This record gives sequence, C-alpha cells and structure tokens, in this order.
Amino acid sequence: MPQYLLDTTVIVDYLRGRRSVIELLTSLGQAGHRLGICCVSIAETYAGLHPQDRAKADLLIHGLEVYNISSEAAKIAGGLRYDFARRGVTLHITDALIASVAIEEKATLITANLKDFPMQDLQIMPQP
Repeated sequence: MPQYLLDTTVIVDYLRGRRSVIELLTSLGQAGHRLGICCVSIAETYAGLHPQDRAKADLLIHGLEVYNISSEAAKIAGGLRYDFARRGVTLHITDALIASVAIEEKATLITANLKDFPMQDLQIMPQP
C-alpha cells in the first residue's frame, strides 16, 4: 500500500481548514493509504502554532504515523546537503531531513514547496 509523508505545509493548511488539503487527506485515508509525518514537521508546525490550536494539531498528528529520524536518514540528509552545496544549491537541513525520511521510508512527500525538494531520489506529490 502506498504511503505518503506530509510536509509541514500540508499540516498547516489542513489546520487552517483549506478544503483542497482536507479533501486530499480524506480521500487518501479512505483509500487505505498510510499517511505519516516526520518529527521535524511536527517541530516546525508547533513552532508557529498558537496555543489555542494545539489540541486540533494533537488530534491530527495522533492519527498519523510519526517517523523519527534514524541515523541512516540523518546520513542521507547530510549527504544531500553536501552534494547540493557543491552544485551551488543551498538546502535547509530541515528540508534535507524530511526528504531523507521520505526516501528511507519509500514514501511520497506531499508538499507545496517543490523548490525546497530538488532531490531526484524523492517521489513528490504537489500539494493542491
């Protein structure tokens, strides 16, 4: 069964009630696809989350698979950042970590920030 890793943009837009994102996640979930989130995206979400919105975020995240960063994923992220820097492309370590988790888990990353994820080994679904 295909699995999807949700970038922070997806979580934020879901919490803001963006209909297209809610419909996408609902349809993927109803089709039996596995939906997950990287611990980095959890941190990014809560860093910009008003305290009154935390219960809603807790409920959403509780329904997702949470992927921690393994030492192998950390090595992949470091390698990605190094390789892209040699090509003149700066990757944020947070994006490299999220991408490395998706690569390691063989998950498709759903994101609105396509430019932040130029990795060829990464499967991406543009966020609606």
